[in-house]
Amino acid sequence: MNEPPTKSRPRIRRKRTLAGKNENSSRIGGSHRSEKLPIPTSDSTCKPYTSDCITREQRQRQRPFTYVGLDNFGPYNVLIGRQHQKRYVALFTCLTSRAVHLEVAGRLSADSATLANKRMMARREDRREAAAQEASARAIDWRYIPLSAPFMGGAWERLVQSIKRALAVTLHERYPREEVFATLLLETEYTVPEYLPTLQHRRKPVGRDDPLAVGDIVIVVDKTLPRNTWVRRRVTATYSGKDGVVRVANITTSTDTLRRPTKKLVVP
Repeated sequence: MNEPPTKSRPRIRRKRTLAGKNENSSRIGGSHRSEKLPIPTSDSTCKPYTSDCITREQRQRQRPFTYVGLDNFGPYNVLIGRQHQKRYVALFTCLTSRAVHLEVAGRLSADSATLANKRMMARREDRREAAAQEASARAIDWRYIPLSAPFMGGAWERLVQSIKRALAVTLHERYPREEVFATLLLETEYTVPEYLPTLQHRRKPVGRDDPLAVGDIVIVVDKTLPRNTWVRRRVTATYSGKDGVVRVANITTSTDTLRRPTKKLVVP
């Protein structure tokens, strides 16, 4: 008795090679395999951390808190009477000595920021310049960092982590009284160590040979979305630092123009 013929399956030769080529050339595959732009440097060589890596604020010999970095963090719940209210912490750090000054802010508003700034200036005289994220005042030279670029404010962002860690150890109550919270902030301000940036030796990262230019198509990094859904935008303007390296760029969207650091842009 003859056996029924078996069904033959069509086979594609070299399917793995073809699939790899299609993945690399497709939009989704290109997004997955694209790399972020490295942190820009003044050159593409790796050399020791010397005086050319230090900012002008760190090189000059000035009074403490002459050049200041500002940031806010929180909230913390405090007990006022029988009510629970939120309090924030305004962090002022000296860009020369890394000294820390902490102030309690009632809310994240312009009035609270102004009052915290006035209290700080009343205790720390001869303040000339400040590098801050969100604030404005007269008679002060404010310098802003772009959105989504906390690494550009590493001098104070790192201190925020140190202060939060110190508060987590000393703050045992869930709802401390406001005066207890203010006292703990002063103790934290005293215990957070200071150091000289010139004593910390490190290596500069390797830079990019072809910097970002106007007209380039980039992928905008968005940590809230999957990587294969990141949108592509065109660069309309670039901004260089004091060393001539492009660190910030403007990108166009369907409705507006956004400013993003090059660290948040991916070259496909």
